[in-house]
Amino acid sequence: MNTEIKLELINKIANTNDAILLEEVKKLIELSDSDVIYNLSDEQLKGISAAEDDIKYGRVIDHEVVKDQTSKWLKK
Repeated sequence: MNTEIKLELINKIANTNDAILLEEVKKLIELSDSDVIYNLSDEQLKGISAAEDDIKYGRVIDHEVVKDQTSKWLKK
């Protein structure tokens, strides 16, 4: 199965002239590098910490509830 997918992707990549698509594929492949180190800003770290606190103290909304609320909001 893996080999089939790889061959299909190689074929599609070889036959495209879409520079944006090729750049995005390249980025996705590079993301799979295990050596990538992400440097987060102080603001991003504070956001993660705040989110962890929200989870810890139960300040969360179920995904299905959010989807339902969003659907109702978009219909207005």
